[in-house]
Amino acid sequence: GVWGDERRTCAGGKCVAAVGLEKDGDVAPVYGINPYENYDTGHPFLYQGSPPPHDIHPLTRVVRVGARAWPLQRLRDAGGRLEEAGLVLTWERGQASALSTGKIAEGREVGTVRVTTPDGTPVVHEVVFAFAFHAFNPEGTWMLGTN
Repeated sequence: GVWGDERRTCAGGKCVAAVGLEKDGDVAPVYGINPYENYDTGHPFLYQGSPPPHDIHPLTRVVRVGARAWPLQRLRDAGGRLEEAGLVLTWERGQASALSTGKIAEGREVGTVRVTTPDGTPVVHEVVFAFAFHAFNPEGTWMLGTN
């Protein structure tokens, strides 16, 4: 599974503890609950900036590597693998959206992304919403496969 893969890939990594609810004077971790139900549908909460270009919906998930962004759906539509710009991007099922339902385990499938060099060296990346990529990288490159 995803966590097993992460443990193998990032041996010695640390997990941030969840903020919990107080019970009998102790703080008990609360896992699996999302206070932002349906955040990843509709319009970004409180976002007032310009929409992403190319008619990309603001809440489209994109894979960001530096100042480039690949729409996650493009990667999925390519069968879960793209080799482009000196990178290998892969996607596989098995991760729920933490923002679509009140219970994370019941969230919509969004999958897991890995980015490597062609020889398999991991590359720093993140999966973010298109509006966030555009807000912080207004001159960024949208990797749409239309070149």
